[in-house]
Amino acid sequence: MTEPPSSSSPDRSEIHELRAQITQLQQAIAERDRRIDQLERDLAAARRAATESQVVLDTLLDRAPIGFAMYDHELRCVRANAALVQMIGLRVEELLGRTLSEVFSEPARAIEDHMRSVLVTGNPIVNVELSGMVPGSPNLRHWLVSYYPVSDVDGSILGVGAIMMDDTTRVEMEAALRESEARFRGLVEHLPIVVYKAEIADLNRTSYINPQIEALLGYTAEEWLADPTFWLSRVHPDDIERLLREQELVYDGAPLPSDHRMIARDGRVVWVHDESVIIRDEQGQPLYLLGFTQDITARKRAEDAQRFLAEASGILASSLDYDATLARIAQLAVPRLADGCAVYLDQGDGTMRIVAVAHVDPEQEALVRELDRRYPIGRRSLAQIAAVLRNGKSLLAPAAALSTILGEPQDEQHRELIQRLRVSSMMCAPLMVGGRALGALAFALAGTHHTYGPEDLALAEELARRAAVAIDNARLYRDTQAALRQRDESLLLLDALLAHAPIGMGFLDRSARYRRVNPALAAMNGLAIADHLGRTVHEVTPALAQIVEPLLGPEPASGRAVVSREISSGAAGSSGEPGTWLVTSFAVQLPSGEPWGVGIAATDITQRKELERELREAQLQSELERRRLRTVLDLLPVGVVIADVNGKLVQVNAAMRELWGGEPSFEMDEESAGLRGWWAASGEPLATQQWALMRALEHGETSLNEEIVIQTRDGRRRRILSSAVPMRDEAGQIASAVMVNIDITERTALEQKLQQAQRLESLGVLAGGIAHDFNNLLAVIIGNAELVLADLSADDPARESLIPLLTAARRAAELTRQMLAYSGRGRYVIERLNLNALIGELATLLRSSVSRAVTMRTELDLELPPVEADATQLRQVVMNLVINAGEAIGEGPGTIVISTSSRWMTAEALADYRFGSERPPGHYAVLTVTDTGCGMDAQTSERIFDPFYTTKFTGRGLGLAAVLGIVRAHRGALRVDSAVGRGTTFTILLPASDDAPGPDHGARKEPLAVPARRRGTVLVVDDEHDVCVLAQRQLERLGYTVLVAPDGAAAVQLFRAHAGELRAVLLDLTMPGLSGASALQQMRAIAPHVPVVVMSGHSADDVVRQIPGLGAEHVLQKPFSSQDLDRVLRAVTAE
Repeated sequence: MTEPPSSSSPDRSEIHELRAQITQLQQAIAERDRRIDQLERDLAAARRAATESQVVLDTLLDRAPIGFAMYDHELRCVRANAALVQMIGLRVEELLGRTLSEVFSEPARAIEDHMRSVLVTGNPIVNVELSGMVPGSPNLRHWLVSYYPVSDVDGSILGVGAIMMDDTTRVEMEAALRESEARFRGLVEHLPIVVYKAEIADLNRTSYINPQIEALLGYTAEEWLADPTFWLSRVHPDDIERLLREQELVYDGAPLPSDHRMIARDGRVVWVHDESVIIRDEQGQPLYLLGFTQDITARKRAEDAQRFLAEASGILASSLDYDATLARIAQLAVPRLADGCAVYLDQGDGTMRIVAVAHVDPEQEALVRELDRRYPIGRRSLAQIAAVLRNGKSLLAPAAALSTILGEPQDEQHRELIQRLRVSSMMCAPLMVGGRALGALAFALAGTHHTYGPEDLALAEELARRAAVAIDNARLYRDTQAALRQRDESLLLLDALLAHAPIGMGFLDRSARYRRVNPALAAMNGLAIADHLGRTVHEVTPALAQIVEPLLGPEPASGRAVVSREISSGAAGSSGEPGTWLVTSFAVQLPSGEPWGVGIAATDITQRKELERELREAQLQSELERRRLRTVLDLLPVGVVIADVNGKLVQVNAAMRELWGGEPSFEMDEESAGLRGWWAASGEPLATQQWALMRALEHGETSLNEEIVIQTRDGRRRRILSSAVPMRDEAGQIASAVMVNIDITERTALEQKLQQAQRLESLGVLAGGIAHDFNNLLAVIIGNAELVLADLSADDPARESLIPLLTAARRAAELTRQMLAYSGRGRYVIERLNLNALIGELATLLRSSVSRAVTMRTELDLELPPVEADATQLRQVVMNLVINAGEAIGEGPGTIVISTSSRWMTAEALADYRFGSERPPGHYAVLTVTDTGCGMDAQTSERIFDPFYTTKFTGRGLGLAAVLGIVRAHRGALRVDSAVGRGTTFTILLPASDDAPGPDHGARKEPLAVPARRRGTVLVVDDEHDVCVLAQRQLERLGYTVLVAPDGAAAVQLFRAHAGELRAVLLDLTMPGLSGASALQQMRAIAPHVPVVVMSGHSADDVVRQIPGLGAEHVLQKPFSSQDLDRVLRAVTAE
């Protein structure tokens, strides 16, 4: 570095030193110019040698950073590259076909003189300096222009080539260097290249470097100067030894050029061109080393790319073998451009498959093949690699995300295979030819030493372009070879066909002369093949000429075919035998569409004609048989059809037409044929090919009693059993099929009603069992709560908690009562009732149970007959139906109508009601509740009576289940009519009093209370310990002495031991081991006078039915209170 000037004038030695430095710098620049001249001459020679490869030349010219133009002998421009037109500021169209004089004025004369000299002497003229203005640029531009002859392979001069280099920068640098030394550093600081200064004693120690080093390698000038060996540590390890050897030559005084690699801060490898020279003083003593470093990475890559592409073009052009070409494409890229390369081709079936793959790691190559084999990529998939094929645009993925590039994994095995792929960076280029995508070329890197960038993608695209051309050429060659083979095979097949065909065949040209004849036709004509060739039809077969020639006449002229003409003759040829022939003629055209001649085929059908006559006679006999069969089929009570192999019905009996409401057809699809059917089990519709008849015809399948639902021609739905059997001919082939349909609609309806009744009975038994168990639990809760409540004073705060508990338990007891009602085992008090009066009593309560926006009205039959029923249960029925109606309407306006009427019900009418088929015809009272609410679909209507099924947000789903149980217990019937958006109507039938036999259980009257007798001992028997304890506490409060037994066997023993002192027995009916009923039987045998009260969670009527001789007054239903217990005991112990 030059020290800043001091206040005093510089001494003479410093001035001399500066001048020496400038002189040496000029010498370095001159030497650089000399080397540039040499490079230009080398480049011109390289271009002359490159004329043998047009593809390489075009690529070089189009991408070269120097201008190029070629002129013919008339000095007219025949070619100019993009760099040249950019340098001079014109368009290519303004140069081509014109001389320089026509384009420029003054400079053109000197340039053309140089060109003429080259044309005359054949010697190049290099590095001619040229200056001028460029349109659109205000500054003077400078160029170095070289002229050289362009010769063909024979050495004949074809024209003149001109190479132009923009030398403006160099000229401006020289001008700047001529300025004062004071501006030297400013100039150096702004040079587009790296300038450095090294100590002469240690060339590896840098004393100055301009800021451009940071743009080049990412290190600041300060970092570079801080470490004396920093420069050497940044040189690529493979280049250090060579550089150190070259460094020794710098002392010779000549500039030292060097191309080597440097390692940037980010790990990039940067190619640089370095030129250095030793600056000496006036005495020739070395002062320091001055060097210039320029980034040539792009140039190196371009050179490598060009060499690679030139090599690739040569390899791809070396063979037209399709498979070998595909393999070479993948191998070319590995390892030069990628660690792995795969060639994808469009298969035409919606997938793109790998047809060639290469990888530095054989295991990875096998993994790629397995992925493609098991999980091919669909052309329409979301994988980015498929998008390359679809849109013809390249893909660059510096950081590869395989799930995006190859598509999301289809399963865990697919995911595992993808994870095993080692890919750090990836790119993909389409294989394009003529605007269509043949496939894609995928490149992948396995390590982190490099990531793909735009330059790599450009090289991949160029390789893909050349590879696509090679693939297309190889495919064309393969197809051409296949076409030639096919042509040869076709000729061989034609010869074989003609030689062995059982029919006579021949070809005639447009003059009706035989060109080819097979042995069969020659034999038919009674002549040798040689006697046909070259002769006309008239000459060969005079007897048939007048019949055949009219058929041949139009063929050569118009190209129309005349087919299937029967010709009868007494002498077809020289054989003279009469017969009948079927002659077919057809036009033969060349591939261009031009008529060539006529082909003829002749078949002897004499024997066939005889067979046809016999067939007609057989058909008459067959028709008689069909008529007999039709008569038999029409007498059958089941539907029968017979179909031919095409599905056409040839026989349909009367029962089948009646079942289908017409004649079914299986020749078209189900929609157009009017056939509709469903599998009875799943409800899935039947396609035409799923019908038993079609399966028998197509697959020879025998089907027996398949249950399906059909829609007949008149719109009815019928459930049938369908069977079909194929009928085979003598050869075992399916000739026809028989289908039998049996209508089971009515039978199925009866079975469904039976199943519904059995289901309701099962649900009733379940509900009764649950209610019994709940009652045991509730008995303990309610009884103990009442005892505790009785012990508490009126102001005890515990009562506030106990009373809600007792209320909730009683509500639970009401719930179990509803379950017993559903099961038909509820507790009933039967009396003669008037439904109108009962509805009137509930009017106020009903009104308050629905929204005020709802209108409620009654339509009561004043002559309504009375019914025998339990009033409480019927109130529950009316309340539940009205509440459900109100909830169906909601808070909006609506109407509820409660009506009564009387109706005589026939068996047919009763069949439409639940339990109707179990009820006798007769006189019934009718209760109807209708609402205008939301209504229900058929599926909901079928389930609303199921226990715990509800469509409400809050609700237990027992209301309508209880209604169903109450109606059934009263020997009634029920029906629901509803549709979505049209409201719902519940209709209940109850036997009128005159006709009604009453419910399953008879009327029961409450027993009269009698004064209690003397207290005594009571035996309590229950397997539920808590129930025993509760009963003991209740009895002891009533003054009884209590004995407790945990089961039936223990109870019998205690009964036998204390029979004389017992006043009564409280006996649970359901116990393990010895049941309550068995224990009661033994107790009666021991002491029949001791009254026994049966405790049960079931209704009293159920208990009475189970134990013969037991009165309802001897039943205590759980849960019970102390009052209930006292009342029952006083009743059974009364005198």
